Amino acid sequence: MKHAKLAMTLLFLFLGMNILQAQNYNMTNGGSISTCSGTFYDSGGSGGSYSGSENLTYTICPDNGGKLTADFTSFDIENSWDFLTIYDGNSTAAPTLGSYTGTTSPGFVGATASNTSGCLTFVFTSDGSVNNAGWSANIACTQPCQDIIANAIFSPAPDGDGIIRICQGTAVTMNGTGVYPDNNTSYPQSDATSTFTWSTQDGPAIVGQSVTHTYTTEGAYIVQLEIEDVQGCSNANDIDQEIRVSTTPNFSGTIGSPDPICLGEQASFNGVVTPVTYEKTCNQPNFPPISLPDGSGVSYQTSVNIDCYGASQTVTNISDIVSICLEIEHSFLGDLDMVIECPNGQTVSLKDYPGGSNTFLGEPVDDDGQPTVQGVGYNYCFDPTATNGTLVANGTGGVSLPAGSYESANSMGGLIGCDLNGDWTLIITDHMGSDNGFIFDWSLNFDPAILPPAITFTPTIVTEGWQADPTIVGGTNPITVEPTSTGNACYTFEVTDNFGCDYDTTVCITVDPSPVIDPVADVTQCNPYTLPAITGVNLTGNEAYYTGMNGTGTQYNPGDVISATTTLYIYDRATVAPFCENETSFTITIINAVLTMNCPPALTAVCDISEQPAYANFAAFQAAGGSASTTGGASVLPATFTLLSEVSDGNTCPEVITRTYQIEDDCGNTETCTQTITINDLIAPTGTAPADLTVQCIGD
Repeated sequence: MKHAKLAMTLLFLFLGMNILQAQNYNMTNGGSISTCSGTFYDSGGSGGSYSGSENLTYTICPDNGGKLTADFTSFDIENSWDFLTIYDGNSTAAPTLGSYTGTTSPGFVGATASNTSGCLTFVFTSDGSVNNAGWSANIACTQPCQDIIANAIFSPAPDGDGIIRICQGTAVTMNGTGVYPDNNTSYPQSDATSTFTWSTQDGPAIVGQSVTHTYTTEGAYIVQLEIEDVQGCSNANDIDQEIRVSTTPNFSGTIGSPDPICLGEQASFNGVVTPVTYEKTCNQPNFPPISLPDGSGVSYQTSVNIDCYGASQTVTNISDIVSICLEIEHSFLGDLDMVIECPNGQTVSLKDYPGGSNTFLGEPVDDDGQPTVQGVGYNYCFDPTATNGTLVANGTGGVSLPAGSYESANSMGGLIGCDLNGDWTLIITDHMGSDNGFIFDWSLNFDPAILPPAITFTPTIVTEGWQADPTIVGGTNPITVEPTSTGNACYTFEVTDNFGCDYDTTVCITVDPSPVIDPVADVTQCNPYTLPAITGVNLTGNEAYYTGMNGTGTQYNPGDVISATTTLYIYDRATVAPFCENETSFTITIINAVLTMNCPPALTAVCDISEQPAYANFAAFQAAGGSASTTGGASVLPATFTLLSEVSDGNTCPEVITRTYQIEDDCGNTETCTQTITINDLIAPTGTAPADLTVQCIGD
């Protein structure tokens, strides 16, 4: 991401037209020039190769102060045999900035702040055999950057392994500070005058020394901080703070069973949780297609943002680029100019205009009357290792160019030094009228070996369990529940992972109402019993009477007559799952009584029956020694007690009077008994005469 951004205070003092004249400088031995512009080449210049067995030293100094920079736009020397070494000064006694061979380009190099001369010295050596294309570098003078070291403090703080672990939706506060070891060497630096820019990999950059960002999506993010001073220079170090956002676990398998159930029944709930692994890999985004309508000098472009690589990763070798491919159809190759532009603005021409004439790309619809009808695209790749020439070199007028790999118009080495991350743009320019085409897809393919290692993590579950509920009647996991109401019965299973994040899932089962049967009181009666209608709530229509439990035995329905004592079960059951049922019972007692009655012992009376009155009630009857009993279930006490008759035999002394008593039970059954009372006067009568009377006549 960050290169030292040099404040481009070019010190050109050319006058008049000289400002437009950039010179070319070929490397010579012992040469020394002072300039702030132009292009620096190997000894072969812009069009040739260097020679064998060279040992050249060349010094370039700024012509009017400042520090020299060299931006290598191409670099190709024999690998491991030819070398270009760059020194940070005006001689080989200065510290080296690096030694380069093959296609590993120096990229952008410049005199450092400690280099008081501002010069760069180049030493090139070659062996006597292979002589490659060499190099080209743009020369400029700059105000050199002073070092900046970026530091950051995060809240929440990193764990012991340096990684910040947070939950989805957590806000992270980032506080940045800079260290300025070269402060006031050429210009003043401080946090107050610097700009702090944070890359969160989770949205646009955030500017500010202290910022807060909320991570809402699970994943792994690498936070970078760029501190830019007043000269436009930035820190070269990466803070590389890794932030991991917990993944939502998988609760598949968490169920309640059985489902549905009937009210009053129990169910089991089993919680299952599986942590989810996150892997941060580089999946190239979709490359948007682009229409190429007819135009004259009109450029069309399509961009894609790459964010797979390290913050400071650049294209360091031409082999870093495997290919740039297009699936395209177009009716006139000679019409087109194709350019790839990398994030920091460097470009390479893939196909130059003009060239290629009326060669087809793919199978176009070569009809101006149908400009929007797409043809068939072929896949063409620009491969730095290709040796079969360019598209133009292989074109044949009026014939489709075969799909395959071709050389780019300019060397892919022109992309050395490009940031890997950022917007890569394909630019197509249509220079002539009466032709059109379409790019269906395009791809930018880097060497997989330069990809950073994938970040992979799997949270661990620390605690798990079911939320408390009064209808949980047993267990921890699984739990046993007995819902107390119908409808949905829902229970929540929750877990906490080692990131401190809580997750839960709620599982519901359906609780169906069971039939509610109104109770029937036990029945005792003398006559056969007619079964009444069955009443209640949520009855299914299948309710009936049974002689056995759970719908077994003989079935009776309302209106049926029961003639014998029995216990009946009223049973109802749904015909669909969960087959809710209910049952109640009652007993029918049919009385078939046999009465037995015994009267009290016979009585005697002396004078008159009134001496032994009849028993006024059954209690008196019993108290006198009478009794009654029953078999077959009737009450011993009669429903009625009656003196049926009192009959005399007509005799005197003795006279026998017979009394007949009757009892009747609740069912109308009767029984009688008789008791005799004998009246016999055995006592002789006695009498007393009145006193004597004296009669005196009147007149005597």
